[in-house]
Amino acid sequence: MITLKKWPTDSIQPLNDLYLDVDQSFCLVQLPIPFPTNESIHYLNAIHNEVVDEKPFLCFGIYEDDTLIGKVEVTRYPNKESELDIVVRKQYTQKGYATEALQQLRHYLLERHWCTRIHAFVNENNLPVRRLLEKSYFQPTRKFKADVSTFHDGSYVMKEIIGIEYISTLEETL
Repeated sequence: MITLKKWPTDSIQPLNDLYLDVDQSFCLVQLPIPFPTNESIHYLNAIHNEVVDEKPFLCFGIYEDDTLIGKVEVTRYPNKESELDIVVRKQYTQKGYATEALQQLRHYLLERHWCTRIHAFVNENNLPVRRLLEKSYFQPTRKFKADVSTFHDGSYVMKEIIGIEYISTLEETL
């Protein structure tokens, strides 16, 4: 059984451990592990205060029993639309855990009227996540090109990616 719990700690170590065990090759932004100290402090403050760059922010650990297997987070914009990010450890992918986590997140957001729509931006080659989103009430809306920052050989490098934006309108499934 999967449960969502508020991010468990003020330590960055669980996040570093999680990302060491995530396939970042399809992530839009690939992150350096371990996370740099300044970025870690900023991120942990955002989690604790539920605000990032003056926008409401929620971050949950995804647990199977007592094992942290991933995280899901949403950032809300002033128009009540939000942006989704989800990562799951490699050994837990393609087993339905992320689908269940997104269902629980959706229920949480609906109960609290937290947002009206959720946007997810996905690398067009990331077929497993595209299927996950489509099973979870998301519809592809448009292709996009973006320059994203990736970490390679000790420094950030800009790389152009082609992605697909997915949108889920929460009221549609009530």
